[in-house]
Amino acid sequence: MSGVFSGEPHIVLENVWKTFESGSVAVRNLSLEVYCGETLVLIGPSGCGKTTTLRLVNRLVEPTKGRILFDGENTLDMNPDRLRQRMGYVIQGIGLFPHMSVEDNVAVVPRLKKMPRQAVKETVARCLELVGLPVQAWGKRWPRELSGGQRQRVGVARALAGDPEVILMDEPFGALDPLTREVLQDELLALRERLGKTIVFVTHDIHEAMKMGDRVAVMKGGELVQVGEPLALLSRPADNFVADFVGADNHLAMFSFVKVKDVPPRTENLPVVGEGATFGEALDLAERTGIQYGRRRFVYVVDATGRVLGYADIEGFRARNDPVRAAVKPAPSVAPESSVHDALLRMVENGVINLLVLDDNRRMKGLLTFGDLNRLIENQRRGEGCTLKP
Repeated sequence: MSGVFSGEPHIVLENVWKTFESGSVAVRNLSLEVYCGETLVLIGPSGCGKTTTLRLVNRLVEPTKGRILFDGENTLDMNPDRLRQRMGYVIQGIGLFPHMSVEDNVAVVPRLKKMPRQAVKETVARCLELVGLPVQAWGKRWPRELSGGQRQRVGVARALAGDPEVILMDEPFGALDPLTREVLQDELLALRERLGKTIVFVTHDIHEAMKMGDRVAVMKGGELVQVGEPLALLSRPADNFVADFVGADNHLAMFSFVKVKDVPPRTENLPVVGEGATFGEALDLAERTGIQYGRRRFVYVVDATGRVLGYADIEGFRARNDPVRAAVKPAPSVAPESSVHDALLRMVENGVINLLVLDDNRRMKGLLTFGDLNRLIENQRRGEGCTLKP
């Protein structure tokens, strides 16, 4: 369990079984915990019980045996409608009401909660803005007028509109083309960082599971085989089924699953100056740090709030008193949730040997260098895992 998530679990499944009237057993003696603020991904082959497990959490399906706790309370003792109002639900195909406009679709749960009219209006506007569909431009449109990706964004906005404590997502991006799917995955990761919601996410795609999950629960035949952080599944699979399913023996493919945040970025002795610095000050700092942009000396420039404005190449400057901001250019960067594979591609595409790690507000989390990634690769080849060793 990651140290990021601590305290009491948000959702607990205790020895849960689900047997349907036909006699088929969808879930077998499942015990699992979901912690506040984490994204837990359920994955496994078709028919393994992952979607049934998700539907058990919000009582769209009732357990045959065992119990499910939400904030310590047995869900069977709770009003199912109120329980579902505390849980946003996003499914493949979105399930928007075709006879309702975009803003009316998003307003469904706030209205069920009997929020005041103005509060509903503000909530709808805020949630559509969060998913990149401003209400002024998109609110009056009909679902049939939207692309698949846009409809999926509306589905996420609708799930957020009730300010749920938990969001349940069942193959939310499964019907989308690969490019749109990747964009929405990245947007959801950024949104999760801002909102801090607990998410239970179902997918059949191991790449999506490793990218989206803080922890991944692998299921087979209705049973939980292994649950752990992505790197733990890759480096310590419980059995051959898990090893084959996650591709633990494919070292190169593993870098598509390792996140930048799992590679400790450099945070000390970096060439960073304020926007009021001169070329002379920047040059002195660059010489002390010894970090180069390609083959040239450079500095990163930040504003008064710490947001990164870009980088400045300080080779061949005209005068030491010239303002460094006059030379600022966009700086290639990567998000903490991005994969190491994406970071390597970004370096190659931009011809650089270091990469900024920025949060969603463009504040610096550190610097990732090619040397760091090279050591990561060498360690993995030697079977030493995904930790950096000097």
